[in-house]
Amino acid sequence: GGNALLVNQFIKHLWNDGLLWFSFRQRCWKWDTKTLESMGIFKNAADLISQKILFLPTDIQFVLKKMACIGSRCDITILHLICNWNGANKNPPRTLSKLDIAVEEGLVRKNGPE
Repeated sequence: GGNALLVNQFIKHLWNDGLLWFSFRQRCWKWDTKTLESMGIFKNAADLISQKILFLPTDIQFVLKKMACIGSRCDITILHLICNWNGANKNPPRTLSKLDIAVEEGLVRKNGPE
């Protein structure tokens, strides 16, 4: 067995931190074993994901907490409510646009263009 989410997030973590790279000269993946051994290996996906969340800006963390209370899906109307945006101001709050950071980190998935 194994946890596919853990493997996926762990490999992304290694790649983003420069601990995993592809050697075009040798045509294979490389990593620094000593550095990896000195790091604590995450025991589960929750540990890895919580570490990612802790490095996000606090306003994004707050929105993610509210989103987590809603469930596995959150449409744009709900996001507007979470971010306290009623549409009176033409520009949505920066928090809403900053959620792309969480998308890039693989913490949430965006469906649709907005």
